[in-house]
Amino acid sequence: MVKYHIKGWLKNRKVPANQVKELEDGLASVDRKTKVLRWSQGLRQERLSCLMKLWSLIYAEEMEWRQISRVKWLKEGDRNTKFFHLIFNVRRKSSFVGELLIDGRLCKGLTQVREGVFSFFRDHFKKVGWKRQTIKDLAIIRISEE
Repeated sequence: MVKYHIKGWLKNRKVPANQVKELEDGLASVDRKTKVLRWSQGLRQERLSCLMKLWSLIYAEEMEWRQISRVKWLKEGDRNTKFFHLIFNVRRKSSFVGELLIDGRLCKGLTQVREGVFSFFRDHFKKVGWKRQTIKDLAIIRISEE
């Protein structure tokens, strides 16, 4: 029942090609007139009206195609899903750090690697003598006025 109504709605919603053609012809006519005559308020208004109607028809047609593509995608599914999952899993496996040597100590497994990395950086930033650079520490060369 719903499918029948949707099909009817889609048939009624189709953008008539003759209406688009008429609007394009109207725009071309206005453009031809402006080459011969000077721009007038009436010509500007006519051109703006044609453009607005044409843009709304083109937008409606674009929305129809988008809806049709979504329906098709829902019916058929994404045929590349297997490929993308394969690529994702390969990248995940290649970027996995299974073991890490930190300060001469071998850390194996996710929890040991995580704890080792955290402790390394915690100790690194607690060191005495570690100083955060300020703008005064930078060697900035002055530009002469010449």
